[in-house]
Amino acid sequence: MRRALLVAILLYAGFVFAEEKVRISIVKSGSGSGSITANGMDCEHDCLFDKNSTVTIAATPGTNSTFEGWSGANCSGTGSCVVNLAEETTVTANFAVKTFAVNIPKSANNNTCGDDCSYDSLTSGSSVDLVIAISGSGHGSVVSVPAGIKCTKKSGEKLTGKCKASFPANTSVQLTANPDGKFSFAGWSSPCAGKSPCVISLKAAKTKVEATFK
Repeated sequence: MRRALLVAILLYAGFVFAEEKVRISIVKSGSGSGSITANGMDCEHDCLFDKNSTVTIAATPGTNSTFEGWSGANCSGTGSCVVNLAEETTVTANFAVKTFAVNIPKSANNNTCGDDCSYDSLTSGSSVDLVIAISGSGHGSVVSVPAGIKCTKKSGEKLTGKCKASFPANTSVQLTANPDGKFSFAGWSSPCAGKSPCVISLKAAKTKVEATFK
């Protein structure tokens, strides 16, 4: 009898102990990506902790993403979220994709490429659009490394070929200008200079580049 009572007490204690675990649910939102830890352990969705324990939740944005902040459980801002886990709790982590802008304006002279080069600026998330403009009275082309841009202009004609391409954010793109025949390459606009190949790192908030042939 005593043995049976002891077993019952132990089983009840175990049941009560199990009841004292509380769930915290992690929800990710936004266009970006990232990882979540709770008290130093991976916690991508649901995790269990002792009732009334203090749980510190941290967010780490993924490549090309930013952490925008928390919502739920009285958490806000971009620092760690500290929760007193008295009951089941849901916390939302908001991630966004980084955006970059590249602006290569069309020339005031001889540039009639229309939609292919009429952008004031281009923004994107995981990729960045690069648009080429060619000015001047000369003939020539601009090509890129990595491949993607191969844009040609002849006097009095629209730009032909590939004058717009998308590249992953943070890519360094090298642009090379090749004049045709008797024509010459006059140079790039800032931030490039001279006549050497122009390297653009697609990180700046706004970059303006123009190739001129004469």
